Amino acid sequence: KLMQSCPLLVLLQTLCFAVGLVTIEPNPEPCMSTNDNNGYNKFLSKHVCKDTPMDTNLDEWQKFFNKHKALCNQNRLTQSFLRYRDKSRIENVCTTKGGKIYMENLCISNHTFSFITVRLYSSCKIRNATRESKHIILACDKVNNVCRPVHFERNQSDRRPNRKAPGCYYHPPASGVP
Repeated sequence: KLMQSCPLLVLLQTLCFAVGLVTIEPNPEPCMSTNDNNGYNKFLSKHVCKDTPMDTNLDEWQKFFNKHKALCNQNRLTQSFLRYRDKSRIENVCTTKGGKIYMENLCISNHTFSFITVRLYSSCKIRNATRESKHIILACDKVNNVCRPVHFERNQSDRRPNRKAPGCYYHPPASGVP
């Protein structure tokens, strides 16, 4: 009887996630283990593609989105793309030498990055593409035992790292502290 109800349970869980009834809370600190071992690859496919246009030509961006239909998401009408050649610098944000803890599992880069932010209409047509240069804020989780970026957080207020903040890594509580 339990085996018969398992598919129903999986369906119910899927529906709850799909309609937003269940949310996954971020880790309380960067570089903690995660259940999503594909988080880093998802991050790369959304923000660090090899064939990403690196200028603001709307026709080039439209071709890019036509090729990468999975990026056409009604819930993501603003998307940011980093240069593929900056991949190691991007990964470095999730280390003590490349980033500072911002809040929860978010780390902010020590240096600015140049990237393109694209705004879309709900039909996946390009509204505009803008070059930005800011400190980037990334969620960093331990994926396959390495601290990796798993989410790009918009830096709307042009925040900068707090030089006194600890470097980006997991700070376990001192022994004896709950």
